[in-house]
Amino acid sequence: MGHAGRQFQALLWKNWLCRLRHPVLSLAEFFWPCILFMILTVLRFQEPPRHREN
Repeated sequence: MGHAGRQFQALLWKNWLCRLRHPVLSLAEFFWPCILFMILTVLRFQEPPRHREN
């Protein structure tokens, strides 16, 4: 493995350690987009589609 490969491996290891040390942030990073998607879906279905005459 070359120098770039070792740097990449070190970066992945550092990222993994950060995720282990901050589990709440890791969960928030996963759930925040899901929550936003659900909110947008609910808002979209609250308003019925509007049909316009051509």
